[in-house]
Amino acid sequence: STAGATVAFLAARFLLRDTVQRRFGASLRAINDGIRRDGAFYLFTLRLVPAFPFFVINLVLALTPIRTITFIWVSQLGMLPGTVVYVNAGTELAKLGSLAGILSPSLIASFVLLGLFPLLAKRVVEVARGKPERLIEYGALKLDTQDDHHLRLKHIYERITGVIERCLPDACAVEMPVYGRNPQSMLKLGRAQAAAMLAALNRGIPVTEYTPKEVKKAVTGVGQASKEQVAFMIRTLLAIDADAPEVTLDASDALAVAVCHAHRLAHGAARQHKNWADFVRSNPDRIR
Repeated sequence: STAGATVAFLAARFLLRDTVQRRFGASLRAINDGIRRDGAFYLFTLRLVPAFPFFVINLVLALTPIRTITFIWVSQLGMLPGTVVYVNAGTELAKLGSLAGILSPSLIASFVLLGLFPLLAKRVVEVARGKPERLIEYGALKLDTQDDHHLRLKHIYERITGVIERCLPDACAVEMPVYGRNPQSMLKLGRAQAAAMLAALNRGIPVTEYTPKEVKKAVTGVGQASKEQVAFMIRTLLAIDADAPEVTLDASDALAVAVCHAHRLAHGAARQHKNWADFVRSNPDRIR
């Protein structure tokens, strides 16, 4: 089965990949990056949980940057347990001599194993990949009750400090402000961001900044995604129940920054600022 899958994979790669990548390369950039990073896990999951025909998997994966040797060994590893389960179920069915044999313990066990296999496969992949992101707390600050801007900054600092003391985080991630036409609004936004960063840095928590495009691309795969699309993906990725407290668009944006940072940390690509001096050295153009 692995040999046949590899032949189909190589044929599709030779005939189609270059054409598809030339025509749709820009649209497929996020997918290609994901395959380079986690292609083995994607393929392993598909092989273990046969939700799609194997010939479709062979064709689609051939169009991506996944290495041939990776395709071969992951396919072999992923298809082997599935083959054992299906062959066992087929063997037991072939032994049936009458309708009464349907209730035999061995056949019932085979069907139970067949039903549990996708769940077991999902669990194996989760363990192999490590612990997924788990949502602890989320929310948004309401500053409408404070008329004085300086008191709002104090409120931000105190609330972020409270979150730090309550949740004991190891890192802080912040979305960079998008430059707008109103200098006064940008000044206030920068001060609010600084208050939050100061709360983290004063407690030795490194701060990392991401552009809005980086955050959206990490969560949805598209750098121009809308707030509603980000909110939908956050609910899906973090498995937020429908009956959970309301996740406002501001809260989902904040959670998206956290998910983006978690993904970057997992692959060693995050740039952290350990203190204000480090931040100033890394951002000389932002100092006035």
